[in-house]
Amino acid sequence: EQQLKHLQSENAELKKQLAGAGSGTLGELEKLTQENQKIKQEKDQINAVLKNVAEGLVIVDKEGKVLLLNPAAEKLLGVDKESKIGKSILEGISEGQVVSYSRDPRQEIEIELAGSDEKAKKTLRASSAMIEDETGRTVGMVSILSDITRQKELDRLKNTFIANVSHELRAPLISIQKSLSLLQETGLKQLDSEQKNFLMIAGNNASRLTALVNDLLDVSKLESGRVRPDFQRVKLERIVSDVYDLLSAWAQTQQVELVKEGLDGIDLDADEKLLNQVFTNLIGNSIKFAPKGRVCVSAASREGRVEIRVADNGCGIPTQSQERIFEKFEQAGGVRPEGCAKGTGLGLAIVKDIVQLHGGTVRVESEVNQGSTFIMDFPQNREVMDIRD
Repeated sequence: EQQLKHLQSENAELKKQLAGAGSGTLGELEKLTQENQKIKQEKDQINAVLKNVAEGLVIVDKEGKVLLLNPAAEKLLGVDKESKIGKSILEGISEGQVVSYSRDPRQEIEIELAGSDEKAKKTLRASSAMIEDETGRTVGMVSILSDITRQKELDRLKNTFIANVSHELRAPLISIQKSLSLLQETGLKQLDSEQKNFLMIAGNNASRLTALVNDLLDVSKLESGRVRPDFQRVKLERIVSDVYDLLSAWAQTQQVELVKEGLDGIDLDADEKLLNQVFTNLIGNSIKFAPKGRVCVSAASREGRVEIRVADNGCGIPTQSQERIFEKFEQAGGVRPEGCAKGTGLGLAIVKDIVQLHGGTVRVESEVNQGSTFIMDFPQNREVMDIRD
């Protein structure tokens, strides 16, 4: 736009100079006019695209001052372009005040705006990217704003439904499980082999349903924000040892060796119970998928952070499954070890939520038939954690 104004000014000046000049310079004027029109057409095309983009688009300079605001962004934020240019994007939002400002696992920002009533409340997601000049210096940032209010409400309703159903299922399932256990203990002598087999199948499925219900309740509590970590200074070696003691009998039946490396002297601020659940899920998975193998938990601390690895030499995870296994009800594809029971698909989702609740990250490195390594990165100290309230 500035270039267009500059060319228009030059055009006007040339017209004055050429008023009494010969036709030899008319070619230069014509060329300048064509360039002028081309820039104007490009500007009109860009403005048309920005005007019709469904998502909100905001461009700010390196100081956070608004340079561009498209109509969709004006509507989402309840502001007009004229009042925002040259100011901070969150300054004087007429929709209401910012009641929540958080960063999700994908490094996107969620902004909750309170309106005049509950129905007017909205939640926006801002996906941003830096703008750099030809020298690589940051000169601004472009953000795409999406209205995820409806999505958030649907997620809330879904989580409430799952929590209520799971809670109602837990009591009768426990009763069924206890009754089946009692039958197995006292009634086996009166049953033939086929009846014993049916009783064993019923008991196994009741146990699996109970595990599913418990996992659903855990996921629901984590996602709803009802879980508030009780941060204490904990020793990593002791937590892993407790989990090994719990799972050692199962590991022996699977002929799995449990190993610890580099855990002594490493401590961090964490909720011991939640961290115990993380290791129980990860080590339990490794035992399940690495029969007659080896599971090793190792750790290293540097610059105020702790990296923890849970590695096995089991069947591994296909590349196409590695991005999805931390989502709910997603399980790794590939060949399962013989006799390996299918899980609920919620264990790794719970691990991810707990790790993020501690301000950490989790990822996996794996090759089929070469084993898997789950890598967690935690801040050691509570005061430097970036935890969503």
